[in-house]
Amino acid sequence: MAEKIELGDEIKCKLTGLQGIAICRKKLLFGMDQIGVQPPVKDGNSPDITLMDEYHFEILTKQKVPVNPETDEDQIEIQIGDKAKDPITGAEGTIISMIYWISGCTLTDMDIGFDKNGKMQDQLRFSAPRLKFVGKRKKEEEHCKRKAGGPSVRIPQNCIATKRKV
Repeated sequence: MAEKIELGDEIKCKLTGLQGIAICRKKLLFGMDQIGVQPPVKDGNSPDITLMDEYHFEILTKQKVPVNPETDEDQIEIQIGDKAKDPITGAEGTIISMIYWISGCTLTDMDIGFDKNGKMQDQLRFSAPRLKFVGKRKKEEEHCKRKAGGPSVRIPQNCIATKRKV
């Protein structure tokens, strides 16, 4: 098994050759981890951060860039799959991803469900420490986790997402 990529590692994509520093880790509800890589500045331009599945990368140099010591996934109250509420906007929903940045910032993506007409709402992004825990996800949603391994157009038949009316 390949060594786990840590924030601050210099990495290279085995498919595209994209090389840079791992500056964020995005953990998704369905069990997949993605790494955000920041390529170096070239000709005065800073290339965009690229998010790709972790298994596409190899480590070139461990801890090439120091990480903020506050970047600790275990210190955040809200976790993937939890129900949470933003006290500022009043938005409430399920946390579907957590993004841990090299700077110590942790962001979340929240699924707030459908509007009164059955239209799926956009996901909302919040700073994790600002959210208030509402409750754990329902038992039937637990099975939605799947192994990483690339994109999938199929949602498991027993996943709660397939029970929603579209």
